[in-house]
Amino acid sequence: MIQNLRNIYKDAEVAILGSGPSVKLYEEKEDIALAVNGAAFLDKKYDIFVAGDKKAPFRDWWLSSDHKSNSVIRIVSSYIAPFDPFLYPDEDYRNFIQKDYREFVKFNEYVNFVPNFDPTPPHIFFKFGGFGIGFVNKISPKQTFLYWGGTISAIALQISLILGSKNVHLYGCDINNYSGSNYFYDAGDQKGFLDHGQKEIMQSTIDKIRDLRVRVNVHGNSFVH
Repeated sequence: MIQNLRNIYKDAEVAILGSGPSVKLYEEKEDIALAVNGAAFLDKKYDIFVAGDKKAPFRDWWLSSDHKSNSVIRIVSSYIAPFDPFLYPDEDYRNFIQKDYREFVKFNEYVNFVPNFDPTPPHIFFKFGGFGIGFVNKISPKQTFLYWGGTISAIALQISLILGSKNVHLYGCDINNYSGSNYFYDAGDQKGFLDHGQKEIMQSTIDKIRDLRVRVNVHGNSFVH
């Protein structure tokens, strides 16, 4: 479904908003903004919400884009799409898709689940094409899958590339959170630990997108640059 996003914001300046304290540096100057995970809590402007974590539907921030008067486009992974009332507003319909999901995961990896029904526009779900640093080289403006292994911000970077952006700003992507204590909001029991592999993939994703002549600007404290 991500092909529906291709070049719809060609040459736009894009902000990617994470959950770290440096998200406060975001001043709404870019053309569009993508909020990932807990950044949905922000009272500042954003246009797209992105989530991919299996646990996302159980987080306090999961439906927080609603405070933007339903104007936010939601882009979520295929396996959490059945739990998104924006993508599937009809509860009975949503329960039916969730039943399909539960049957599927009895015999298959959950990451491979794809709903048989299209979501309500303009919201979409995306499919993963692979996990790990070996897939970074597959990133391109023409990719039809997204590749996992860094952070959700690495997914948002790939979406920005598909949108057609040539200038991306990362705010709140403070890739140095080990205790969960330095979110910009009270994260409760959520932990921000990132292993070495995740950091490596995040940096490799940035480097790859820069190789494609897209400027990536990292604002605030981070191990990535």
